[in-house]
Amino acid sequence: MPKIRVSNLESGIVNQMTIDMFEANNESEQLALNAEQGDYCKRLDTGDFYVNKTGTNNSMSDWEWLSKDHTSEIEALSSSTDVKFSSLSAENLKISINQSTHGFSVGNLLYLNSSTYTKAIATSSESSEIIGIVLDVIDADNFVMCLPGSRITGLTGLTAGSIYYLSDTTAGEMTTSEPTTFGYISKPVLIADSTTSGIFVNYRGIEVFN
Repeated sequence: MPKIRVSNLESGIVNQMTIDMFEANNESEQLALNAEQGDYCKRLDTGDFYVNKTGTNNSMSDWEWLSKDHTSEIEALSSSTDVKFSSLSAENLKISINQSTHGFSVGNLLYLNSSTYTKAIATSSESSEIIGIVLDVIDADNFVMCLPGSRITGLTGLTAGSIYYLSDTTAGEMTTSEPTTFGYISKPVLIADSTTSGIFVNYRGIEVFN
């Protein structure tokens, strides 16, 4: 079976990671920041939030605008200059699961339907609450799942810098096409950083109203 690897988990320890929270009065100040991939910026002139998606800061295309729905989540982080994660065990980011005849493939996005892991789909708020992505299929009854917050490699056909959404047409899949059907859920799940890898995210889904 093919495998998707989680970077830096082979030793069972995740290296320390720092996420910086910046403020900028305008676009010029934002583009002067010493920002790295995953850092946030709050624009004081507009109130908007951005996340750096490329690891560079040459233009606004290096930043992804975040909707107002994410404001409270991001401001909760800003009480500290840095958010640090160190010495986490690998089990906190990938777990082995036994589920009879699960039917999953590597790369499937999953949610919990009661106590049953099920392929996620962006047609309702319940079925879009992703909890992980399948890293490896051991056999018909066992698989390994990665939790959000990890860098996923072993993917194919990605476009670096693109945002991938939970599909509203094929359960368990991701797509660059954001759902537009009324009542469906716009749910970003991956920010690609190369053609074969990306950051697995779990932003709050937004219901489509138009």
